[in-house]
Amino acid sequence: MKRIDILTEPTDSLGRLLSARRTGLRKFRLFTVACCRADFDLITDPNCRELMDLAEQFADGEVPAVAVAELRRKVHRWAAQQPHITLEPTNELDPDPDGHKRWMRIWAAYQTAKPTGRPVFGFMNHFPYRPLLADIVGPSPMFAIFSPEWRTDTAVSLARGMYDSRDFSAMPILADALQDAGCDSADILNHCRDAKQVHIRGCWVVDLVLGKE
Repeated sequence: MKRIDILTEPTDSLGRLLSARRTGLRKFRLFTVACCRADFDLITDPNCRELMDLAEQFADGEVPAVAVAELRRKVHRWAAQQPHITLEPTNELDPDPDGHKRWMRIWAAYQTAKPTGRPVFGFMNHFPYRPLLADIVGPSPMFAIFSPEWRTDTAVSLARGMYDSRDFSAMPILADALQDAGCDSADILNHCRDAKQVHIRGCWVVDLVLGKE
């Protein structure tokens, strides 16, 4: 399986490549929510904000589908009362750029919380969000073999703390802990130590440490 550059891969082939690599629904849910959070101030409805939190928990199997469905219904009722928001797919751009971005994020949060099916792929088409996608996808599995011996108590504690808090400032410290445990993977260590790399829930290195898929 070839190594691909998520940051520059043409949109028309990216979806096929990710499907071929069996990128799971959990990863896509977390990526979409992270894109919504990137412009969190554009989403003002409290139910929609709560839906993003719930979608993250749903991705990890921490809340039942019925709870997500009930909140989706509230968001749908709220959106139906707004003159410029629809929860149906559309190719029409709002003349106000922020208005379109607001609609996109509300719809994305709504779709991400669907019990079945993949969430929207629209954010993959927008290159400014590619670093988020690269963080959850990582290189092909053949390029980043992870040894269970590297999953020490220190590494797991660091990874769990960052995952729960969404504060990934300790990634360089995680790299040190992994290296102390014998990790010699340049892909893993460089990803942790790259000051320019953004990290979100679903980060491929943090997932490896925590044993998530």
